[in-house]
Amino acid sequence: MGKHPQHGGRSRYSAQASAATLANALLSTQSTLAQDYFQLRVADEQRRILEATVEDYRASLHLVRTLVDTGWIRRRMRRPPNPSSNGHASATDVGVARAQYEHAIAVLIGVAPGSFSIPYQRLIRSCPSFP
Repeated sequence: MGKHPQHGGRSRYSAQASAATLANALLSTQSTLAQDYFQLRVADEQRRILEATVEDYRASLHLVRTLVDTGWIRRRMRRPPNPSSNGHASATDVGVARAQYEHAIAVLIGVAPGSFSIPYQRLIRSCPSFP
């Protein structure tokens, strides 16, 4: 007896559906990988901005202390907050977030997270122009 024509069609559709499911899973994984990479670079930029802000604050604090010490301004000012305490907490948060994205990227590309590292890098990109 011959093959049923419907059975061959069903197998072909099943194979096409499986291929589409696989393509969809691959696209989803690639999308997640891209999102994780850009979030990691956002964390790098947050770290850079945080470090620059703390350094600027320290320079301003040094200037105020110099002005007080030389008598240009009076000492009645309230003592300013310590930039290091807030800066260290924020830096820790950014570092933890970055490590999580780095770990996720390692898992997505099939590498052991302990042996995978992405160096810090400033993301220098200009925004695209739109007509």
